[in-house]
Amino acid sequence: MIQRVQTLYLFIVAILMLSLNFVSLAELISPDAVYKFDVFGAYTALTAESTLVYPTWGLFIINTLIVLLSFVAIFMFKKRMLQMRVVIYSSIFLVAFYGLFYGFYWMTKEQLGIVNMHIGIPLAFPAISLILNVMTIRNIRADEALVRSLNRIR
Repeated sequence: MIQRVQTLYLFIVAILMLSLNFVSLAELISPDAVYKFDVFGAYTALTAESTLVYPTWGLFIINTLIVLLSFVAIFMFKKRMLQMRVVIYSSIFLVAFYGLFYGFYWMTKEQLGIVNMHIGIPLAFPAISLILNVMTIRNIRADEALVRSLNRIR
């Protein structure tokens, strides 16, 4: 399990996506206030007590699914084809994460009168995770091809 490089890729995906629960994805600026946007929603940023202004639980649910699928895929090392399918589903959820983020941004923009948005570095984590998932799929295919070629030799 640990000796396969795709296990490392999947673990990095899980850690990157898990870290999104603790950091801000973007900063939304309106004429009245500044808001922090994370996977839970948009919060007021400049006040002493931050209050949830616009909840985005869909992002949290998709993020949790990606983390869970990555950990499940790590332990499916004996069933390579099923492992590859789980990683493909995780990749689909990663693309959906960006789509949902964009949708929530536009809804928040209209509702709160957002003028400007500063994107944070953590917003690149799903893209990095998607690249790692593609590399994982390639390595799983290579492992499967190796096993099948060894079966033909016998």
